Amino acid sequence: MPLEVAEGISLSSLRRALAAAADHGTVHGESRGIEWPDLPVDSGSLLIADATENVFDGKHSPIHPASLVLVDDELRLRIDVELTNRSIDAQSVGVAIRPMLSRAKASLAHCSVAESAGFAGGNYPWAIDVNLNLRGRTVGDALELAQSIEALLKVLDGGRLGDSAAWDLLEAGQVAALFGQPESEWLEVKSKDWDLATEPGKIEMAQDISRFANGDVSAVLVVGLGSKKVDGVDTVHCGPPSSFTSRDAHRHHQIIDQRVYPSVVGLRVAIFQKPDGGDVLAFRIPQQPAELKPFLVHGAVVGPKVEGAFISIVRRRGEHSITVSPQVLHAQIAAGRAFLHSTGAQPPIITSCETPT
Repeated sequence: MPLEVAEGISLSSLRRALAAAADHGTVHGESRGIEWPDLPVDSGSLLIADATENVFDGKHSPIHPASLVLVDDELRLRIDVELTNRSIDAQSVGVAIRPMLSRAKASLAHCSVAESAGFAGGNYPWAIDVNLNLRGRTVGDALELAQSIEALLKVLDGGRLGDSAAWDLLEAGQVAALFGQPESEWLEVKSKDWDLATEPGKIEMAQDISRFANGDVSAVLVVGLGSKKVDGVDTVHCGPPSSFTSRDAHRHHQIIDQRVYPSVVGLRVAIFQKPDGGDVLAFRIPQQPAELKPFLVHGAVVGPKVEGAFISIVRRRGEHSITVSPQVLHAQIAAGRAFLHSTGAQPPIITSCETPT
């Protein structure tokens, strides 16, 4: 079936259709010509073609790597993916994708590598079956989950990271997957925590978070990992020993909420264990709605002084930070006032400003 036709089908309807067809003996599970050990036999399946409806050919259109199969009257998402790292086993695959499955209210049903693994150019074909939450979900939702799982496994296999896959790997306990990755517009590491016992430390942390919030992409900031130059590029490595607790995560989040205005939507702060037994403190800063920008930091460090009544505005550009100029800030304020004037609304009047503690 063409992808654009299949995407809108509800999973509940598909399960009923496959079950009815199987009862009448009209549907048979299909093989992709690979021998899989202990792969559950399906009684029906929906194979999806990576083709639009107007060019779809039932015999020659390329098949999507994910399909929907009926096993023991349950609808499963079956994902075929080729990996090159022979050290990856079923347990490591399960650990890596478990957080992603949990968020989708899904679960791992089966995971195996082909018996003929490694025969084709050193690649290892894997088959992964996922039990799905059918309620309110479509085939398109299932294929999106399959794409995310494949991307995560490709990273685990040695590919390049993005912010979403990086966070999934951190949640899966795979902190080491960041090692060797270049720092970029979405990834930054710090070997030492901010000194939150001081005002400059609090302001510096708030500025580090706000510069990502003012940027154009989602980002991950990890405290407790180091960076070193490799071919002129700042590259992530394990860094010095570090230790954090859940109280640290709560305190950091609280100070950010106090210092950054408006609040960073979807900000996440969490502790993850390093391979050496220590911990990292990680921040996930989703891409922020344009209408909330710029994010302001209450307080600024001017030379040796802390100016509590000042505000600072910074944003990320590539691997570096830049300040928002007075001209840009004035233009945004003027544009906002002009919009309020055009709608007849009155701008808010600020009567006082308290310095957060």
